[in-house]
Amino acid sequence: PRHIPEDLHFTVFDRAYNNRNFGRGISEKNYIPLLFPEIKQPKNLVRKINGIWMNADFELINQDRVLGICRQVEGIILKPSIGTGGGHGIQFWQQEDGQQALKNVLDTMGKNVIVQEFMKQHKNIAQVHPTSINTIRAVTFYFQGEVHLLSAVLRMGKDGGKMDNGCAGGISSGIRPDGRLKTMGFNLQGQKFDAHPQGARFEDCVIPNFPQVVELVKKSHNKLLHSKLVTWDIAIDEQGNPVIIEFNLFCGG
Repeated sequence: PRHIPEDLHFTVFDRAYNNRNFGRGISEKNYIPLLFPEIKQPKNLVRKINGIWMNADFELINQDRVLGICRQVEGIILKPSIGTGGGHGIQFWQQEDGQQALKNVLDTMGKNVIVQEFMKQHKNIAQVHPTSINTIRAVTFYFQGEVHLLSAVLRMGKDGGKMDNGCAGGISSGIRPDGRLKTMGFNLQGQKFDAHPQGARFEDCVIPNFPQVVELVKKSHNKLLHSKLVTWDIAIDEQGNPVIIEFNLFCGG
């Protein structure tokens, strides 16, 4: 009785609470540093907005400079910065792939792209599945003068994959108020897992500084009140600091 199925969530509730026209522009991932300069983020290397390349400081650069910046790090993740979900279109490049592979992936990413250096996550979270950055999916809701946390789960990759989201086969487990995961996990098809397929018990994972994560997303929602229902993807770095990956101002799962 307390479950809202997706057909109602996306077609009724999401439309009622969120201004989608506003959200389509503000949801550009390249704008996250402008909206939330006070929150830690993955290291941005270069970005492309409407087909125009820029460095991390929004200064115009050419593609040769883009290649030079990307080659200076061990590995990068390239994400479409507008209008995608479920991990679609995300690409990875590492030094051993070579320069031509880097040029090829840059050429095929489209007109709106954000390029970031690989980040390292906290050992508590990496122990569940180390090859993916496992992120907290938090849902906040503005109601009657206050922002509430509706739910929070940890999304985890599996089978050595680099993606943690459900569309890529990932598993989610609920997070208790003290940061400890619940005893079960589920995939996108509703299949139940009593332990992670790679062996870890969910309840042995404790999210560092989880109360800080909750306060962070609730306070940050105040900047986005054209959307009363917001979903957040938050990683935890090696030192236990929350790192904002992205937010969704409409159609957030």
